[in-house]
Amino acid sequence: MTYEEFEQIDGELTARWKDDTNSPDFQLVLNEWEASCKWPIRTKATAQVWDRGRYRAALIDTWDTLGKLFHGLHPVIWPDSRTDENKTRFFWYHRRIDIKTIDDKKRGFEIDREQLSQAATSYVSSPDAQSNRMDWLLLDTLVFADIEKALESYKENMTAMGARVAESIAEGNVFKYAFWRVLFFALGIFVSFVAMPLGAYYLLQIGHENAALGVFGIWVLFTLWWLVTLPIRWKAKGKFWKAFKKLSDVYTLLGESTISPRKLKDAIDAATALGCHFDGAVFTIVDRMIARDPTAFIPSKQG
Repeated sequence: MTYEEFEQIDGELTARWKDDTNSPDFQLVLNEWEASCKWPIRTKATAQVWDRGRYRAALIDTWDTLGKLFHGLHPVIWPDSRTDENKTRFFWYHRRIDIKTIDDKKRGFEIDREQLSQAATSYVSSPDAQSNRMDWLLLDTLVFADIEKALESYKENMTAMGARVAESIAEGNVFKYAFWRVLFFALGIFVSFVAMPLGAYYLLQIGHENAALGVFGIWVLFTLWWLVTLPIRWKAKGKFWKAFKKLSDVYTLLGESTISPRKLKDAIDAATALGCHFDGAVFTIVDRMIARDPTAFIPSKQG
């Protein structure tokens, strides 16, 4: 194929996709498609001497994958409902892990795990669509989605109510969070271990012996339950953070400019052994990376 033939096919597909959508984010997706898909595939098509049909099919497959990936990271916001807060400003970049920003609407993205999984399935079923950048995009977003899910579960099941309320009030302000966290912690200690015994004593003083005995009995049962379950809760938290550390190690490796596929595979295996679950496409993509070159993977490399 000649340069003119490549340009003709690219232009026809771009025009068709633009006519098929009225999304305000079209240009953002197109820019990523040109960087992540078009040029790497063109490089591969030239080296392997593809015909026009194969080249066109590969581009269509990558556009389909990229569209699913984009909608798995960003809500569909139309011009009449768009504000500065929910405006999409980027396709994706490697994020810093922070439990306080989970579900923060100001981050500029949301996670739809089903859409991400569909994008990954579409991608691994199209060998011609493979490129280093797309490999990295899918791995980074899928692993980040697993991190989000793990932190959401931790916040819902293992974090005290006071901590969640303090986080909501603080709205990302570290000092406000620290203030409200200490306040709610002190209030919780007072209610749990001071207020009830004082209440029982007061009831006893005013002649309500039965009520005082009931309140005191409830407090004793609550305290015993708290003490008995404390080791179990600590063990559960320790198990979670041990597994989460391994999961974070995988994501940290994906933030490097040059990645060792073999080291990445070992990190994934270590996290899996501790109970972490990855999308099946993660293993497929990493295995393909190792088959190409087990020593070095460069996300920015073309072809």
